[in-house]
Amino acid sequence: MTDFSQSFYWETLPLRGARCRLDGIYARVLRDFSGPEDMAKLLGEVLVGLALLATTQKNYERLIMQAQSKGPLKLLVAEMTATGGMRAYGRWEEGVGLISRICPVRYSLSPWI
Repeated sequence: MTDFSQSFYWETLPLRGARCRLDGIYARVLRDFSGPEDMAKLLGEVLVGLALLATTQKNYERLIMQAQSKGPLKLLVAEMTATGGMRAYGRWEEGVGLISRICPVRYSLSPWI
């Protein structure tokens, strides 16, 4: 199935929302990412969150979501462009030596289906 994001509104009900599907993008995250499984899951979740946030915006060149912590996950950043391009970065502590890495992941999302 094609990756997509879509907002919706029912005029007869006070209901509006958004939905998205990122199966292809997340499959590429799992295939291309060389970090811990939990980190790959977080990257997928932040990409979904970003896709849903984008449905609420009328005009944007790019949206960026960033999280930082003092724990093992040091940095998590995701970016989405107005054309549907997506990328994400994660930095975490690895092993006892506390070696940090940055792993980029880049994908594309069709904004509307």
